[in-house]
Amino acid sequence: MIPAAGVTAGTVAVAVSPDGAERVLRKSVPAEDGVAVTVAGAGALKLADRGVQFSNVPAGSWAADAAAFVSARQIFNGTAPGVFSPNRPMTRAMLAAVLHNLESNPRAAAPAGFADTPADAWYAGAVAWAAETGIVSGHALEALCWAMGAGVLRGYGDGRLNPGGAAIRAQAAQMVMNFMCR
Repeated sequence: MIPAAGVTAGTVAVAVSPDGAERVLRKSVPAEDGVAVTVAGAGALKLADRGVQFSNVPAGSWAADAAAFVSARQIFNGTAPGVFSPNRPMTRAMLAAVLHNLESNPRAAAPAGFADTPADAWYAGAVAWAAETGIVSGHALEALCWAMGAGVLRGYGDGRLNPGGAAIRAQAAQMVMNFMCR
């Protein structure tokens, strides 16, 4: 835990190398009295608020903290400079890219081999990695139950879950934040 006051959803730990290069530690999470992060080895760390201010996510929006959280950690990108598009549908390709970003974009040993994933698509590397790790292997009821039990997925305020419906980017950002901060 790196102690700090005034931590926001966009506050992240940043590793600073001897040459001054900075690397956001994507898995650092805000806590009540600082930022929790696991690091290996020696080096300098600093805290910074790297949350992006998106023109279409007002500060009072229910999605504001989640958008700041995922953008600060370079897990989600905007759909254009300064634009988050919180109500845009979250595609499977986008989700594969988000999970790939969370893991710092490891390379897959081979292409995914899915007919609907062209080798030159912007998301091809992420889908190949997700297939290789078993993340995109089909429709898993077990995974849905785990997500509900762990508080990652909470459904709508009226008690509905709607597992067959489409998620929007704001909902996916909230789920990523819930997962990381659980």
